[in-house]
Amino acid sequence: MSDFDIATYEKGMRAWVVATSGLPLSKVYWGQQDCERPREPAIELRIFSTHTLGQAWVDVEDNFVAITPLTITLVTPSSGELTTAAHGFTNGDGPVRVASTGVIPGGLVAGKDYWVILDDLNTIRLADTFVRTGGAYVNGAPSGNAVTSVVITSAGSGVITLSSAPKFVRGAGPVRFVGRSMERVGLMLTSFTSDGVGMLAAMGIMNRIKSRQKLPSSQAILKAAHLGLTSVERARALHGMRGAALFEPRALMEVYFSVAMQSQEDGQSIERFTAVNSVSGKRITVELP
Repeated sequence: MSDFDIATYEKGMRAWVVATSGLPLSKVYWGQQDCERPREPAIELRIFSTHTLGQAWVDVEDNFVAITPLTITLVTPSSGELTTAAHGFTNGDGPVRVASTGVIPGGLVAGKDYWVILDDLNTIRLADTFVRTGGAYVNGAPSGNAVTSVVITSAGSGVITLSSAPKFVRGAGPVRFVGRSMERVGLMLTSFTSDGVGMLAAMGIMNRIKSRQKLPSSQAILKAAHLGLTSVERARALHGMRGAALFEPRALMEVYFSVAMQSQEDGQSIERFTAVNSVSGKRITVELP
């Protein structure tokens, strides 16, 4: 799950309270959400705290993906352009491989790795290294390397397709950095009952939640919402006030959930590096394939 998906978590928490309290969905609502409070009995929900458990950490993962093979509808040898409508590539994507049911376009080799040079939404060229694509786009343009496309000498024949090679990555790089943490989220439940019923009814709703908190059906709701139940705290009864009414039975209870959160960003691949001889001062630039 990416970031703090509050909508999914809120939906899961509310469904869990409905299942454990026995109240209908219309009687379990989020406080201060621009909705009228329903008639009692009812439960108001509020997230009142979030707290990171332990230390957040970062994992480095492969950023490999796969694409559905694309059909090349036009090969233009004079420019080296390959046309495939709405291809979805970004500059530097690769490696990709070319195949054909007939003859591969001249200058290209079946089974060889190539990288994408982005011309427009429907047209690309190919380079035989990532560096020669100009690199991943920065502010809408290649990152600065010279762009050198493969020279195509003939259009080929048959159905020509372009597919992802093993370890295909988008132009940003072959790794992604994933920041992860475990959060403890506090949910406050307030159970309201009518004047004539009294405190025991409000406490009874809370006790019903406690007794059903770990039933398989309740746990399934939390699992579907990527929530873990950490603890259900003691319930407290009190007299509340609503409008002119000085006595309104209600009970409060805190429930804590564990939530796995993550955010990610792509890691840049090394395109080239410069080495300097400390004695002679000679500088050598090395381009990586």
